[in-house]
Amino acid sequence: MRIRWIDTSCFEIESTEGKRIVTDPYIDECPNHPIISKEVEKMDYLLITHTHFDHITQLDSYFEQHRPKILASTITGMRLLEQMDLSGQCIYGMEDGELLDFEDFSFTRISGHHTIPNRKERHLMRESVVLDGLPTMEGVYKSLMYGGYNDFSNFQIETRDNTRILFWGGTVGREDIRKARDLRPDIILMQIPSNPSEAIAEFVKAVGASYVIPHHQDSYLGVKDVDNMMENFGKIITERNPLVKFLPLIPGKWYEFQKVLAPMAK
Repeated sequence: MRIRWIDTSCFEIESTEGKRIVTDPYIDECPNHPIISKEVEKMDYLLITHTHFDHITQLDSYFEQHRPKILASTITGMRLLEQMDLSGQCIYGMEDGELLDFEDFSFTRISGHHTIPNRKERHLMRESVVLDGLPTMEGVYKSLMYGGYNDFSNFQIETRDNTRILFWGGTVGREDIRKARDLRPDIILMQIPSNPSEAIAEFVKAVGASYVIPHHQDSYLGVKDVDNMMENFGKIITERNPLVKFLPLIPGKWYEFQKVLAPMAK
């Protein structure tokens, strides 16, 4: 199994059988994209956490090119069908805690929260700036934007060799820990900058994982010292969780992971 981080919350995950998942497709409009969207060669599944512009801008073009199964919350799925030219047969709306089991992957949706106190105005300002450069989609993004604060999805992905990947982008409070505690992922794809490092360290400790892979830190380029920020996050996470490896990925580069199964006791 291999993973590459493209930018923001956009990942590609490929199984050993060659089946591929793409998350939150935002590439060509991203100021920091290491590849262009056409370099994503295929996708079988497309996961949408919420409807902010920096998580959906390639959704319609990828749907036209690849016809993936699109997984989102039921509410988000309905909003996307209303606003974009998508086929309802490709939308898989999921409730909180629901499991969808396909031939090559299984997916569990965990509802979350994306409304961050004292930061909503900053998000609205950033989105209005980006929307000015996308006049043909401006109305769609503005319509979908507000729901992106109130309806958020995290996903647990499980491969056929039982590798568990938790794709997490929301808050990490007590209720989030309660929902995620029993998932026991091998890898957490974790949105880092929106939560305090101590809270993330406690979340990782409660949930358990071998690797923590950060994402969304590139949205702070030019605003903060991102390398220093990542170093501080990694230090606190690994101090609280000595067996965990904090692994910032180089954008656009594939990384291979192999499931290590412990021998069964006799």
